[in-house]
Amino acid sequence: MNVVTYTPHGPIPDNRGFAPSLAAQYLARYLQLFRNTHVCQQETHPQNYENHPELGEIWRLHESRAYRLLFRKLSRLDPVPLHARLAKLLQGKRVDLLHAHQLEFPVEDFRRRLGRRLPVVIHAHALRTLDPAWGLADAYIAVSGYTRDALVEKGFPEERVHVVHNGADTDLFAPASPSELERLRSLLGFQGKRVMAYVGRKQESKGYFAFLEALELLSETHPEIQGIAAGALPPGAEHHPDYADCLARVARLSARGVLLDLPALPHSSLPRVFQVADVLLFPTQFSGEQHPLVLIEALASGCVVITAPIAGIRETVDERAAILLDDVGSPAALAAAALKVLENPGAYAEMRRRAREIAVSRYDWRQQSTLLERIYFSCLGR
Repeated sequence: MNVVTYTPHGPIPDNRGFAPSLAAQYLARYLQLFRNTHVCQQETHPQNYENHPELGEIWRLHESRAYRLLFRKLSRLDPVPLHARLAKLLQGKRVDLLHAHQLEFPVEDFRRRLGRRLPVVIHAHALRTLDPAWGLADAYIAVSGYTRDALVEKGFPEERVHVVHNGADTDLFAPASPSELERLRSLLGFQGKRVMAYVGRKQESKGYFAFLEALELLSETHPEIQGIAAGALPPGAEHHPDYADCLARVARLSARGVLLDLPALPHSSLPRVFQVADVLLFPTQFSGEQHPLVLIEALASGCVVITAPIAGIRETVDERAAILLDDVGSPAALAAAALKVLENPGAYAEMRRRAREIAVSRYDWRQQSTLLERIYFSCLGR
């Protein structure tokens, strides 16, 4: 049986830590009974079509910057939307089911353009109120129980909303051996340092600003503390009223050698950041956190994580596997909590073990793919 996975807002393979793209490629990789084809937006990838050695067939739909500016942002006309191009691509092909990683995917208009009622599964990576104009999918995938409950409240039919948690590649994201850890720290110039890390989008609501301020506070009295951050700047960051101060702080810390500030990293490199961290700060205050990939990957890597007990995070992790800090928005409180870990890392060995155990037993992508296949079969039965 053939399933097409559609990711309209991010490339396959992922190159920037975009959750829908990562979920799409990992879930498809471990399917046992379905042959998968990816269709995604082209972005900057040079190839329209590729038969990837690990991910299989990938079709990329090109949309120029001029088109997006004129028809998406300015006029909002969008005469040839991506889902129309998807329907044209799939006409005449053997497809049993479509899995769209876009909550607002226009199911009925897509089926009209395709010319048949193809079963559709929609993956919810965000929360929206159901718009009847979209039409109903056969199933909706919520990335957590928290997401499921929110979708039902927003009008999605309860009997069609299923939970398939976000996951992690627990082979790739795993603790480093002592020898590998020593090699990594030597490579980065972190010998003799106590490392405090941040991974994720570099914006205030995700806790990046608080991480930087906490690092600056600690570095004034603890020269052995080293910071490392990896992630992308959010679009339009230059317009944020406080971003100039943030960038100035990054420049100061980097000039002093206190901070290694990295861009978004591919998954092949990202585990190294988690592995060298004595403590990882995920001080998010984003009220829409559902089941964040960064947190799951940190757990799989055996990190001591400091995060906030908000939204879906309460479902992802408990106080035995992470430090849940109510006041993550306070740099002083965040610095104090991090210092406790940095000064006595051995006291958190059981927390590291528990974090890894949760990721492997609950959130491995292979398990999530098995759950997804059951939902596919229920849709085909429908």
